[in-house]
Amino acid sequence: MTPYRVFAVLALSLLASPAIAEEERRQMGKHEHGHGVLNIAIEGSKVVMSLETPGSDIVGFEHTAETDEQKAAIESGKAKLRKAGDLFEFTAAANCKLSSSSVELASEEHADHHEGHEGHEAHDDHHAHDAHHEDAHSEFHAKYEYACDDVTKLGTIKFGYFDVFKGTVELDVTVLSDKGSAVFKVNRDSSTIELGGKV
Repeated sequence: MTPYRVFAVLALSLLASPAIAEEERRQMGKHEHGHGVLNIAIEGSKVVMSLETPGSDIVGFEHTAETDEQKAAIESGKAKLRKAGDLFEFTAAANCKLSSSSVELASEEHADHHEGHEGHEAHDDHHAHDAHHEDAHSEFHAKYEYACDDVTKLGTIKFGYFDVFKGTVELDVTVLSDKGSAVFKVNRDSSTIELGGKV
C-alpha cells in the first residue's frame, strides 16, 4: 500500500468516526469564530469533503437551542448545509455528482465556572446560566461525497458558502490527492481555489 493510500484510509476513517474526530478537535483547541475548516480527499473518481464550522457562523449562536426560534434556526442551518450545490461549484467538465451528504451539530460544554461557588447557588443562578451560554461551544460537521466522471478535469472549486452563510469569514482548505497535498485559504474576496495540476 502506497503512503498516500495509507493516509487516505486514515483520513476516510477519521471522517467516518465522530469519536476520533472529536478527540482530534479537542487536541487542536477551541475554534475561531468566522473561521471554518474544509478537508478534501480525492482518490480515483471519488471526492470526499469534510467541513467543520462554528455554530455561530451558521446560526448566530453556539449554546444549546432553547426557544422555538433557535431550534428552527438549527434545522434551517442543517438544511442549508445539506444543499452542497449552493455551497460548492465544481468545474463542469469533471461532471461531479453528489452521492451522499450528512450534517450534524456537535456541542462541547465547559463546567469550569461551577468550581469555587459552593454555598452561593441561589445568588449565582443567573450568572451560571449566562456562563453556561458563554462556555458552550458547538460546531456543525458536514460530510459530502461526490462521484466524478473525470476528476482530472476538476480545475476549480468556487465557494458560494460565504453568500449562503453571512457569519462566515474564512475557510482553511486542505486538498489531498495521489499527487500530494495543497493548502488554501478562501474568503469572500477570494472564493475560488485553483486545482490545476494538483489532482
